[in-house]
Amino acid sequence: MFRLTSRFAVLALLVCLTLIPGAAAAAEKTTAYQAAIDSIAADEMFQTVDDLASPKFEGREAGSPGGHAAGDYLAAQLRKLPLKPAGDKQGYFQPFGYGYRNILALLPGSDPLLKDQVIVVGAHYDHLGHGNPRHSPPGTIYPGADNNASGDSGVLELARAFSGMPVAPKRSILFVFFDGEEKGLLGSKQWTANPTLPLSRVKFMLNLDMIGTLRADRVLVFGTRTAAGLRRMASLSNQDGGLTLDFSWVIRGDADHYSFYDHGIPTLFLHTDLHERYHKPTDVAEKINRDGMMKVGRLAFAILYAMSDGPLQPRFRPAAKAENEDVHHRLEAAEPIVQRPGDPPMRLGIAWRNDDAEPDTALVSHVAAGSAAAIAGLRVGDRIYRIGGHDFSGDNAFLKLAHTLPGPLELLVERDGRLRTIVLHLPGEARRIG
Repeated sequence: MFRLTSRFAVLALLVCLTLIPGAAAAAEKTTAYQAAIDSIAADEMFQTVDDLASPKFEGREAGSPGGHAAGDYLAAQLRKLPLKPAGDKQGYFQPFGYGYRNILALLPGSDPLLKDQVIVVGAHYDHLGHGNPRHSPPGTIYPGADNNASGDSGVLELARAFSGMPVAPKRSILFVFFDGEEKGLLGSKQWTANPTLPLSRVKFMLNLDMIGTLRADRVLVFGTRTAAGLRRMASLSNQDGGLTLDFSWVIRGDADHYSFYDHGIPTLFLHTDLHERYHKPTDVAEKINRDGMMKVGRLAFAILYAMSDGPLQPRFRPAAKAENEDVHHRLEAAEPIVQRPGDPPMRLGIAWRNDDAEPDTALVSHVAAGSAAAIAGLRVGDRIYRIGGHDFSGDNAFLKLAHTLPGPLELLVERDGRLRTIVLHLPGEARRIG
């Protein structure tokens, strides 16, 4: 849970607020990284959606001839890539249930010490087939273009991008297409109960489900509370700052990431929200937002790269299971500044809280009325990621930097997954603490 600790400060001179690209704040990436992320193309992703949503796959109901044909199509695409089959009996498939099949392929990691750690990225490929005969005319096909051919196109495009890099990430990546999701998360439940590699090796799972209907550049991001640092990582992965990330604390058992969450594995779930075509015959490829799907695919690549090659090694937060939107609102609620005996003189004009799910941030809980911070647009709920170019961890570290660094002082701030820099021209001199 979170700790409601506050520290205070007063701004005296002009503060300038500007938007900056997320990539400028993230670690500098290699040419190979940029080439890989640039390879994620709207037309190629749409072609996969168009193929999977075509009548020949008859809506891809799990266990049906159309569902089998769709599975064969996906396995054929994986066979073109330098990946290892990761299903049963050294093949791509994990059969289960009534003719259902998960499809799995592995990209081994490049680091001898880290390659045994596995990062999973998955999407379900089944849909409703011919739907419910009581509600649909005979022969009606439910194409499932957004749900979830869009997520499948994302996983396949990620497999192509990562397998094309000259050096694989340090950790291994498991690419999975789950079957039977529409029948109760059957594929992800099957794999987590009967994994084709030790479940203890899985450190993180990224789920893509319905990423093809981006509106107003808004992406729902679920699961950031399941491990410390996931929100910060996702925001820094929002490379061009072009997407608004709507961080939800709701974790429902209605998508495949839940099967991993239920086993204590940190997860993130990217989703462009429901729409009027959901679970209807009108969910067709022609309605897909091609460029939006590409944007989400590139965000997914950046997240997957950060998890597979970066320093963050997430540990599941059991507290996430007790958190909900009410806790969320309390954490981000405004809190008035109260100067307490022994507190150092105010310098920044804000109060902040420590959030144990994001220990490397300071969550703004108050902005002094009339201060330069208020004039510049700093808001309650903003998260400060860096101060004066310094990362920090915990309330005390932020407090020390806030009072000891000389001006002008830069704050890197995240709001809705977008990064901003605030330049503070502070009066007077910095003070010593300790």
